[in-house]
Amino acid sequence: MNKTRILWASGLLAILTIAIAWLLVPPEWDISVEQLNQASPPSAGATIEPKTSDGAVYGKFLKDSLSFITPGIPPTGNYFLGRNYQWNGMFSPRWQLYSGKATRALLAAGRLADARKAFMAMKVGADSIGVDGSVPFQLPESMRGYTITPGIVAQAASFFLGESCLAVKALNQYPSETAVQVGSDAERKAVSAALARALAWLESQDESLYNADLYAANRLLFDAVAYQACGSLFEDEFALNLVEGYLETALEKFDGTAGYFIEKSGWDTHYQAVAINQINELLMAGYDGVHTETLQADLKLAAQWLAARVGDDGVLHSDGNTRTCWSGETILGGDKLVDAREVWRALAYSGMRFKDDAMQSAANRLANWLRTKPTTTCVR
Repeated sequence: MNKTRILWASGLLAILTIAIAWLLVPPEWDISVEQLNQASPPSAGATIEPKTSDGAVYGKFLKDSLSFITPGIPPTGNYFLGRNYQWNGMFSPRWQLYSGKATRALLAAGRLADARKAFMAMKVGADSIGVDGSVPFQLPESMRGYTITPGIVAQAASFFLGESCLAVKALNQYPSETAVQVGSDAERKAVSAALARALAWLESQDESLYNADLYAANRLLFDAVAYQACGSLFEDEFALNLVEGYLETALEKFDGTAGYFIEKSGWDTHYQAVAINQINELLMAGYDGVHTETLQADLKLAAQWLAARVGDDGVLHSDGNTRTCWSGETILGGDKLVDAREVWRALAYSGMRFKDDAMQSAANRLANWLRTKPTTTCVR
């Protein structure tokens, strides 16, 4: 082996060593509870009217969902850091998706002080994005037995990008005097720059992402939302063009006769709701491509199927689920359960979108049942 090859091999080994260390060792937590909650507090007493890219219906839905899903916001913004806060480190922005969703909901409700807490948590995730746009994905020591593949890392980026770009798009629609109370000009610019880098990185990982999500309709829809929301935010035609391929594959997994998205050769109440929510998000993000009519039709059928899973007494039935409850499938060491909040969101928003009394009634019955039941559930 000549000297050039030795140097090349040594350099490659060094890069691999650094990469492995980066994957296995979470970076230092670089923001404290105090910093998160005290940085540039917004002025008090500001109120705004709901305004989103999907119009008044989505604004009303966001306010309704906030009152049901998040009746009270804890005094510290760390609530929005999700598992990262539980695990005491920035393991991945993927573990704090609700920071973006909460930013939008609180903004629509006019609760600017709380919206800032959610936005600042989202910024913590954005700050973890590398100079090259890579999005970190790590697990705590107790879960190091899991294999982290390039596809899983790309999935983490997709999850975070979709939620965050939707939040930035929503924030950009408000007057500057309102937006600055949620995030300063410098903070919003930093978040946008990080998201733009991450989008470019995700595009470079698209083959890994597509192959990792190929067999799950809901994940393909998450990816479509990420490319649509961020592509429209940054006017990235390449990202917008990628949306169509993900949608085509996802829609192939919809059983139009039965009305459900196929998950492991059957149906699943939880993932049906997730898929519905992602289609609603996709349309809200401005998708108007070749699959629009099919999406609208399938969305309505899917929501009707889901509404039929809610009994007259409001009980959410999950018998026959192929991926949650009794399937044996797990996540982070625990059994996968149905998140009834996802089901409620799917029914409530779809009911508003289609002005469908049956969907809205099912959402209301489920909401009443959930007020005395756990949000994660499995009922035959």
